[in-house]
Amino acid sequence: MRTKNPTAFPLKHADDKFNPGMTLRDYFAGQIITGIVSNTSVWNDITSLDESAEFAYEIAEALLIERQKYEPKNNG
Repeated sequence: MRTKNPTAFPLKHADDKFNPGMTLRDYFAGQIITGIVSNTSVWNDITSLDESAEFAYEIAEALLIERQKYEPKNNG
């Protein structure tokens, strides 16, 4: 099953233009990376910036998968 990745902060402007905002995966990863770099015990175990970004997105993906378990089932 494909992981749903909705927009996190969609915005409809007054002139009816639509901005989808960032994805929920990107929002989760941004929050997670903040926690990683602010926690020295975790940050000291990270060997590269690429590794920290990959770790953040792996956790974000896990959150999206878990989130789908709690979505109401479509009975239609």
